[in-house]
Amino acid sequence: MQGRFGERIRASRGMLLAGGFAALVMAAPGTAEAQKFKSGDFDISVDTTLSATAMVRTSNRNCAFISDTNPQGCASDGLTDNYDDGDLNFNRWDIVSAPLGGLTEVEVKNGDYGAFLRTSYFVDAILARKDSTRRTDLSETAVHQEGRRIRLLDAYVYGDVPVGDMPVNVRLGNQVLNWGESLFYGGGIAETNSYDSSKLRGAGAEIKEAFLPAPMGLFRFSPLDGLDISAYYQVRWNPTELDPVGTFFSQEDIVGPGHQGIFYGPALGGIGDPGSSGVSPAQQFALGTGIPDVRGGEPRHSGQWGVSGTYFSDALQTEFGLYYMRYHQKVPAVGVNAECYGTPVDCYPVSYFLNYVQD
Repeated sequence: MQGRFGERIRASRGMLLAGGFAALVMAAPGTAEAQKFKSGDFDISVDTTLSATAMVRTSNRNCAFISDTNPQGCASDGLTDNYDDGDLNFNRWDIVSAPLGGLTEVEVKNGDYGAFLRTSYFVDAILARKDSTRRTDLSETAVHQEGRRIRLLDAYVYGDVPVGDMPVNVRLGNQVLNWGESLFYGGGIAETNSYDSSKLRGAGAEIKEAFLPAPMGLFRFSPLDGLDISAYYQVRWNPTELDPVGTFFSQEDIVGPGHQGIFYGPALGGIGDPGSSGVSPAQQFALGTGIPDVRGGEPRHSGQWGVSGTYFSDALQTEFGLYYMRYHQKVPAVGVNAECYGTPVDCYPVSYFLNYVQD
């Protein structure tokens, strides 16, 4: 049994925001310093942007989204223990994130050939400590992802390679595929790109940091004036990075980095999650009041590719495009393994897993 997890993320986050979640972002203006110089036949550019930001929770919790086993001052009637860790970890006026970081881009060119590198780095004064939250400690994975990190993003070489009388532009390495105009809309050709969900709404983050490059080869040529033909092949699959469990914008506690399992509240014969019951995940699984994650379900690395053709009409001042792509799912769906007794209706879930659909 599987559910479309991406749909649930959007729905649950929309309800949370409508229910009164707000954040005040205070930011020192980013400082960008671009340096350009020559070294022999090479043109070199180094561009660095630095920022210091903070994000503050400005409203109280909506008790409708707090489990009845996690009251925290709420007369709650919520039945799920698996959605509220991030909500419970921060009170009104708490600083939920305070990153100090930078983004550096380096480009080296020689005529039609060159190399480009982009790297990001930050330390978050709040999320760099496991015990900085009010209820549930952050996991090591959460601290690594959101507390302090140096990450290599884009890293590719490019150039025009003559094929007969026609130059073919070739770009090889870690890169984001920007086809069409739907980079910010799910369900279309932008789905081939994975992203860091925390950077889409984080204080001071740039969109360059949100979309995660993948290793691929990209090829483009123009057989006719105004007509561009492109093709790519991705050699390694990379997933979207969800918000770690316990951070302010984390969604379901059962899927993000640092998740421990699914736990039943009293309405379903359980005792709540480990944060409210004090019973470890392993003990809950043994008691039958929780369901473990068995991991797995990642797709193969091969099989992701696409071709496109675009034509710009001078007369209409309009670009027309056709795209065909095959890619693996980047946001997981949740699957459940169940044992059935007598009839398919009498099924008991014994474990769950995160599954990424191929092709």
